[in-house]
Amino acid sequence: MLSEEGEAAQALTHVPLTWAIAEDGTYLAMLGAHLMAQVLPMSDGDGWRWRITNCNGEGQSDFQSSSGLEEAKRSVQAGIETWFRDAGLLCEG
Repeated sequence: MLSEEGEAAQALTHVPLTWAIAEDGTYLAMLGAHLMAQVLPMSDGDGWRWRITNCNGEGQSDFQSSSGLEEAKRSVQAGIETWFRDAGLLCEG
């Protein structure tokens, strides 16, 4: 990709998500001010459920489950990066 000056622009190799915690204990994956995903504890306290929201313009995905919080966060990161890569917005790292 070339900038207006004709120099190569720096390509993204990962999506720089940040994590916030809502008052109800939900973890929110944010890209700037945009909500990208939610990670919630299961009601029985045994594991986590997560879903990517509004990443591909189709609204919310179905909830997926993970045994641990970090596993759920890694799954969210991978899912969002897959979409960005498929859209041509992310280069292989």
